[in-house]
Amino acid sequence: MADYNQAIKIKPDYAAAYNNRGNAKSDLGDKQGAIADYNQAAQLYSQQGNMEWYRKALDNIKNLEKVFWGRLFS
Repeated sequence: MADYNQAIKIKPDYAAAYNNRGNAKSDLGDKQGAIADYNQAAQLYSQQGNMEWYRKALDNIKNLEKVFWGRLFS
């Protein structure tokens, strides 16, 4: 996590660092933090014209939200 934070501090438009930090936050159970990072990654990927990873970041968000709503209503 510290490495991703440092990478983002050095290069705030480094989309992969946000995406990977989102993965780490998700693994640690910080779903809201993960979604925020995936959103930032998606925005940066879109601005940079990387639509493949833009869609992957959005898929990560959808999957986390699906898990959240599934647990809420089960």
